[in-house]
Amino acid sequence: MLDDPNFPHNGLNILIAKSLVTVSNDNKIQMHDLLQEMGREVVRQECIKEPGKRSRLWYHEDVYHAPITISPNHKRTDAIEGISLNLSKRRDMQLNSCAFAKMSNLRMLKFYMPEHNSVPIMSSKVHLSEGLDCLPEGLRYLHWHEYPLKTLPSDFDLENIIELNLPYSKVEQIWEGKKEAFKLKYIDLHHSHNLHRIPEPSEVPHLERISLSNCASLPYNLPYLQNFSNLGFLSLSNCESLSCFRRNIHFKSPIKIDCSWCVNLKEFPQISGNVVELKLWSTPIEEVPSSIVAN
Repeated sequence: MLDDPNFPHNGLNILIAKSLVTVSNDNKIQMHDLLQEMGREVVRQECIKEPGKRSRLWYHEDVYHAPITISPNHKRTDAIEGISLNLSKRRDMQLNSCAFAKMSNLRMLKFYMPEHNSVPIMSSKVHLSEGLDCLPEGLRYLHWHEYPLKTLPSDFDLENIIELNLPYSKVEQIWEGKKEAFKLKYIDLHHSHNLHRIPEPSEVPHLERISLSNCASLPYNLPYLQNFSNLGFLSLSNCESLSCFRRNIHFKSPIKIDCSWCVNLKEFPQISGNVVELKLWSTPIEEVPSSIVAN
């Protein structure tokens, strides 16, 4: 989420050397529970009585009492940089359409639902009966389980967004018209059954990962797919509407592709590039293209 791509690597090396974090073989960063609690206590001490003046919010009661649920006339909350809320731990929350209008420094927004066997344990409790007018332009990470609207706010400035996760959402398209999201690298829209349009490659030229599994309303041929040349991971599993690809595809980077359980996909295109993994389980495809076999 930082502007300098070298900073996370250098910073992590320092933290690892001081035994403050560890990195597993599958590149997961882990921190000791006591260290995490100490960090949270440091943030809590920023303003004990008013959660809205803290830089980060994660405790469900603090989020409930922070001024994101009340009228648009509330005072500015510039201090808040990150919100991470486990939706299973709180009551229903009705957000005002201007809930985030005065959070000018918000960089991370995460409304998530724990899963059991890859299935959410319950439905979302976040409601937007009046819609959503805006999101902060500095937002870099957005994860919203069961995002309830058809699209993101029309005036959302996508200049800084790096990761966008809207699983189980009701989006039909991420945004209306053509926009530029040149920093966007990761998109996850799995189980968004109403999704019928994905961004064009010219809108997201640096996209590296996209998950569209169980998106039942996608176009049958995904016309833009041949031009996402920087992709390293593509998931289309359980997309029942997908029956073909419009033309051959070229990828610059090594890529993993999952088209398993695409029950109407009868043939796979020729691909130039390094396909390191291809899943076609439970599809009618009988022969893999020669370009993939060669790889």
